[in-house]
Amino acid sequence: MPTVAAVMTSFPYFVGTRENLAQVRKLMEEHDVRHVPVKRDGRVVGVISRRDVDRLVNPALPTAGWERIHAEQVMTSDPYVVAIDAPLADVLEVLAERRIGTALVAKEDRLAGILTLTDVCRVLASLLRERYEGPQVA
Repeated sequence: MPTVAAVMTSFPYFVGTRENLAQVRKLMEEHDVRHVPVKRDGRVVGVISRRDVDRLVNPALPTAGWERIHAEQVMTSDPYVVAIDAPLADVLEVLAERRIGTALVAKEDRLAGILTLTDVCRVLASLLRERYEGPQVA
């Protein structure tokens, strides 16, 4: 059984609790990510999804006022955090049961990666191709 480490995105972008919503949104757009871990004093304390951001602000409106909203006010506290050596199937079952789209991955209590449904879909697509398309003959 592969572990989360085999599929996760290593060294994810993150924000601090006091970074404002404009900074969070800019980071998401610049790096084309939909989930951003939130850290305080080096520890993961939450996660912000693109949906969380979009729910609060209309992207068509000017960013005035976004500076007054901080990451800690928007984040989902107590995110799903798993060990880097957790079996992938176990983590996927929890994601499905909780209906959440991301797991933060820790190694020795430090953020090591992020596992999103996008990561899982890439792997599943590859496995399906291998299984049903077979090796390609030149």
